[in-house]
Amino acid sequence: MYSDNKLVLQIISLLKQFGIKRIVVSPGSRHFSLVHSLEADNSFSLYSVVDERSAAFFALGMIQQTGDPVAITCSSGTACMNYGSAIVEAFYQKLPLLILSSDRPPELLNQLEDQMYDQLSTFTNCTKYQGQLREIKTDTDEWYANRILNEGLLELNHHGKGPVHLNIPFTSHRNDTFSNTSLPEVRKISLRRADAPPEMWIEASTKLNNKKIMIIWGQSVSLTDRFKKAIDRFCECFNVIILTDKISNLHHPKAIYNVPAILSSLRWEDKANLIPDIVISIGGNYIFNNEIKALLRPAKIPHWQVYFLEVVPKGIDKAQSLDRLNTYLGKRADDTAAFGDGFNDCSMIAYAGLGVAMGNAQDAVKDVADEITGTNDADGVAVVVERFLQEI
Repeated sequence: MYSDNKLVLQIISLLKQFGIKRIVVSPGSRHFSLVHSLEADNSFSLYSVVDERSAAFFALGMIQQTGDPVAITCSSGTACMNYGSAIVEAFYQKLPLLILSSDRPPELLNQLEDQMYDQLSTFTNCTKYQGQLREIKTDTDEWYANRILNEGLLELNHHGKGPVHLNIPFTSHRNDTFSNTSLPEVRKISLRRADAPPEMWIEASTKLNNKKIMIIWGQSVSLTDRFKKAIDRFCECFNVIILTDKISNLHHPKAIYNVPAILSSLRWEDKANLIPDIVISIGGNYIFNNEIKALLRPAKIPHWQVYFLEVVPKGIDKAQSLDRLNTYLGKRADDTAAFGDGFNDCSMIAYAGLGVAMGNAQDAVKDVADEITGTNDADGVAVVVERFLQEI
């Protein structure tokens, strides 16, 4: 039987959906509801290691052997601190280690609770993501827990691998009940990058066939001629309506602009007919946020968020642009230094005599770079430039 704790059910359901099958457990009572529920599911392999430091390094060994993420879980209090050495190792070796630390509710912090401290901030500088969960008492709590869990689990392999810390509150660990024979079907958020294999995008496109598609077009989107042609083609291929506002500067025959007034004037039957099968949102904020959420949230519609689109002419990249500049200036590639952090910088980094990847660059950029400097926040470009100035 699984726990009746809704947060535990969310955690286990998403662990299964993300394919995390190995969990190293250290003893304690605070996380009993989670561990006992994991024991009830044959999908998981649990390994009991008493000492938390040893448990975390044992998990790193399994990650290195299998290449798959492994979770570790411990009780509350200073037990979590014992994971520190292995988490630092996982961070610099880029190993997808999932830390599931149990805790008292955050409201009790600094209220003379035994061994309670700010667990979430323990590994801030050596984890890719830290998420503070909260007990599920309302629908909003459940939505929030699901969001934090998805964000953390995605980050294990997003823009390079590394450790993720999720802190789980348990008010009571002695009175939990176990009556669930199955797990709920909870939302799993998927991430597709622009450089994903073509078959993944083909699979995605098949989900749009014969569907009512609503595009919510926000602000701060640069609409180039090529991008506009792509939108036109998309609208020709699928059943699409675009909701936007005047601030977005989108001009398209499929677009509806005065969304608040239109939605407020519709009868409920008309609004029901407007509800799509899939929502795709592009860009930033929009002024009809409250109205559209009131319409769509009850329907629990699949939502695809396009975070960034960059469209350039075919065959053109930054390396070609830098080469033309060098030709104009009478310089060679060896005379050039280039800095970058994104996929579109790869060709330029490889072309330049000195290609430098920022510390926060994506792994593909680091792979082609001659060296890696500090992050954008740490003035990584200035560090390299100052080094050259000292050599002059």
